[in-house]
Amino acid sequence: MRKIAKAMAATTASVILATGTAGCSEGESKSVPELPKQFCWGAFTAKEVSPLLPNGDKATLRMDPFYFSERVRQTSCRLYIDGNQGFDAVARLEDTKDLIEWSSWDPADPDPINVGEKGIVRDNGAATYFACKPTANSGPSLGKYLELRIEVRASPDKDERQTMPKLLEKFMTFAQKELKCT
Repeated sequence: MRKIAKAMAATTASVILATGTAGCSEGESKSVPELPKQFCWGAFTAKEVSPLLPNGDKATLRMDPFYFSERVRQTSCRLYIDGNQGFDAVARLEDTKDLIEWSSWDPADPDPINVGEKGIVRDNGAATYFACKPTANSGPSLGKYLELRIEVRASPDKDERQTMPKLLEKFMTFAQKELKCT
C-alpha cells in the first residue's frame, strides 16, 4: 500500500543531481557529473553507469515510480547530462510477446544476449523481455510480459556492448524482485 501511495503522490520526480565542473578554468576537460550512489529505483549504482555517460556539468534525474496498474503500463527513469539524454531505463508491461517490437534497432546490428527470454544489445542500448505477471498488482489485464530497455548517450570510444548485458541483467533481477513476478 505504501508503494501505491507514493506512486499516487508523485507521478514524476525531478532532481538536479550535481554540478561537476563549476569554476573550472578554460581548457580543462569536463567529466561525468557526480551521481547519487544508487538511482533509478535503486536498480543501478553510479559506479556501474558513470563510465557509460557523456561528460558534462550538470546531471538531472527524472523518474516515474516503479509502479504498474490498469492505466500505468510503462515507467521510466531518465538521466540528463547538461539537458541532453544520458541514460534511460524503461520497463513496460505487455499482454503478449507480439507487442514487443525492436525493429527500429535493426540498423544498429544488435547482437543476441542471454538475458531474459530474448535479449539484444547494440552499441548504445540493450533490451529484453520475460514472463512476469506482477503479484503486487494482481489483476487479469496487467500484462504477462515485462520489456526492459536501457539506452545511453555516450562517446563513440566507450564499449557499451560489453557492459550493457550486465546492467540489463541487474535491471531484470531488480524488476522481478520488485514486482514479485509469477
